[in-house]
Amino acid sequence: MLALCLISTLRTKSKTQTAYTQPKTVQVSINSEAALLITDGEGKRLGFDTEKQTVVNEIAGASVNYETRFPVYLLPSDNSSKPYTILISGKSLKSKVETNLTLTGPGFLVGFKGIHLNALENLNATVSLDGKQLSFTAGQSSETPTLSYAVSAGHGKPSYKFEVSTLKLSQGKLVATTLDLFAGRLFFKDDDEKRNKYSVMIRRTNPDGTRSVYQRRDISFGASDNYVIEYGKWDGRGAICFKVYGGKAFDQSACVEMPNEAAPVP
Repeated sequence: MLALCLISTLRTKSKTQTAYTQPKTVQVSINSEAALLITDGEGKRLGFDTEKQTVVNEIAGASVNYETRFPVYLLPSDNSSKPYTILISGKSLKSKVETNLTLTGPGFLVGFKGIHLNALENLNATVSLDGKQLSFTAGQSSETPTLSYAVSAGHGKPSYKFEVSTLKLSQGKLVATTLDLFAGRLFFKDDDEKRNKYSVMIRRTNPDGTRSVYQRRDISFGASDNYVIEYGKWDGRGAICFKVYGGKAFDQSACVEMPNEAAPVP
């Protein structure tokens, strides 16, 4: 629902304003009692330091809004490629929770859906404040959340929602995604020695309001879990080109056409 509201808002603004003024902040929120400690690429922090039991704000221009049910962390927009690390702490929890971590910024809403956090446990996620790169490190339960994007490419262009998930990783292993809107490609990978199966969902909303959905489950065909999808050339109905990404130029890798498992959109 939040993703739909974001996309609708972005379209309304693009139609009614000759120049779109981007928000100056990125909002970070979590829908539970878990504490967050956000660290930027320079090592400066915002949030709650559970070791020292104190609130810290070392990032210029950052703040925390405590007037909502759960705190909302406000960060200045940052075009730096250095990712922010988010420590998700369950030290104040009395039992395990399932929670969502979201980031809302200029033209995007991204996040981690279905984080399983145990009491006293700390989990780690990383994000870039342009909304393009996400990663999550598996904790005690080995369960990993869905990494999601809702993005607008601009006036007269489609909007997209992406979801990438794998059920479990070995504890301490990382799953990561990168979205390249310019090239129309979505990258996803993990560093687990064991092989894992992925599920991918893509929903494209065209400028005329029509929608197309792509769904594929049990993706595991490469020698390693390191894939790239060329979604930009998708026809809105059939298969999408998947490739194993090994650092070679995209055009030099073999394409595996993965059929669409989604039911047709009425």
